[in-house]
Amino acid sequence: EKEEDEKEEDENGDADGGTRYQKSYGSYIILDGWIEVDRSTDTKSFYAKEGTENDLRPDNISVEIGTNPYSLEEHAEFARAIQEQMAAQLAQIGRDTTLTGSGTATEKGDIVYVFTIEEAGKRAAVQYYIVGEQRYCMVYETIYLDEEECDAAAQKIVESFEWAE
Repeated sequence: EKEEDEKEEDENGDADGGTRYQKSYGSYIILDGWIEVDRSTDTKSFYAKEGTENDLRPDNISVEIGTNPYSLEEHAEFARAIQEQMAAQLAQIGRDTTLTGSGTATEKGDIVYVFTIEEAGKRAAVQYYIVGEQRYCMVYETIYLDEEECDAAAQKIVESFEWAE
């Protein structure tokens, strides 16, 4: 059964350039012009630029919650485990891919690990892992056409993310 989302908006109809979506695990802002796609479930939500949601390969962003065995203090080990798993998966694909990693934080100060996958010299995907206590929120950006616009939407989700209490 799909959860009902709550959207919070200020008196101007937006929340810092978008709409704040409230999920069971937390909340985040989706930029204006992006919509939630019907494939969403309780633990994974999909977003696409309005008007492209029915395209064969639209730029899209998924937001997914998960658990892991790592405490917050072990966040570096969690990042290494993700990187090793992604590198192994990319090696199996056998195409010309490059994996890079970096770190940042949400506006609330939560640790975020960023993994970028490039294929044939062009960014194909970016995975943002917002780290919690034995849990994570992964924001997965799949880029086909408009890298800049997709980046802005994904980064807004990450920056504005807040864990539910």
